[in-house]
Amino acid sequence: MLKHISGISIIGTINSESSRNTKNLGRIRPVRTPEGQPKFCAGRKGLLLDVVIDNNHCALKCYSEPAKRTAEVCEYVCNIGSDRLPRPTFYPQELAVPVQGGVEWADVSLYPWVEGRTLDFEIRRHAHNGNAEMLGRLATEFASLALDILNSPWRHGDLKPENIIVGPDGRMALVDLDALWAESLPVSEEVGTPEFVHPLRGAAYDSHIDDYSIALIATNLCALALHPDLPLASNGLLFTPTEAIEGGEVFGRVAHLLASKVPAMEPLCAALADPHSHCIANLKDMLTPLCTAHI
Repeated sequence: MLKHISGISIIGTINSESSRNTKNLGRIRPVRTPEGQPKFCAGRKGLLLDVVIDNNHCALKCYSEPAKRTAEVCEYVCNIGSDRLPRPTFYPQELAVPVQGGVEWADVSLYPWVEGRTLDFEIRRHAHNGNAEMLGRLATEFASLALDILNSPWRHGDLKPENIIVGPDGRMALVDLDALWAESLPVSEEVGTPEFVHPLRGAAYDSHIDDYSIALIATNLCALALHPDLPLASNGLLFTPTEAIEGGEVFGRVAHLLASKVPAMEPLCAALADPHSHCIANLKDMLTPLCTAHI
């Protein structure tokens, strides 16, 4: 049985840059920080590394435990060919990683590198600079992304600003596809990130799993475009799902602001405050005006 592989061990393997540590990928060269360390970010089930393979800039996800359903997700994404999703390749038992008592071969998935910065970074940057115009552009492009998601046969499953890349041209793409939903895919054990999903979503795995996250991000972006000086909460937005459902002070201010300035947002605010369901009826109708609105 595969032992749990530590992030430190994965970093050590990548740091060596040895082609002997892979079965198919050959030499993996990590992109390094100014201090000489491999660039990476840690997730719940592994590490995502910034690497170069055969002179191609890539994102390499190394799993710390067997990657369930990842092969099916990668094949599905490649088959549908959406320009909102990078096309990954899955390599089972590809990377040799030292563990106590020997070596384990870790599963990895390889993605083409998506140029840009995360939406989380862009929100913080433009809010800090008081740039209402750029926040308005983010709100409009996010509404367009959300409609593309809702009009597709798939859902992301863990929609949050950290998993959205804003390209140099302003167009958004999605990364971290492990929780992807489609009718043909096996059920995912992923339940999203609590600070961006309805408390009642639980283990729900259906076409509505992105509804609440979409409404939450869209509402926050519109409010920030009107008032960039509003303080950000722990999730990098203005309020969390719990604060919206419990009628927190900040959410109340945001809802009042949007009702007076952007009436089309009022139904979205009402949906965010609904304690009974993670599903939002007529969400596409609510978002459509935001794609052309000048906020």
